[in-house]
Amino acid sequence: MITCQSACDEKEAFSRVRKILEEDKDLRKLDSKLAYEFEESTLSGRATGHHFKAEMSVSKASLGSRVEIMVDLPFHLGLVKSIVQKTLQRKLDEALLT
Repeated sequence: MITCQSACDEKEAFSRVRKILEEDKDLRKLDSKLAYEFEESTLSGRATGHHFKAEMSVSKASLGSRVEIMVDLPFHLGLVKSIVQKTLQRKLDEALLT
């Protein structure tokens, strides 16, 4: 699981994460078939691609918000999991800590 705390409120965090996920070219390089579904009312979303799937949720935290992303990869792609997780963590940090 990938997590990131942010000083911004939940809606702002959701908006920033959504934007970076939809527009980022590095993530597209990991899986060109990546498609996103976002549910603004529940501040959640999911990504589905050829190589992996992910679930995202944004919740209120004591000092802002907390974003969690759970990545699901098939067993035979286990070696790629750390690359996907590191890329997502870096992107979350860029979007939420600036």
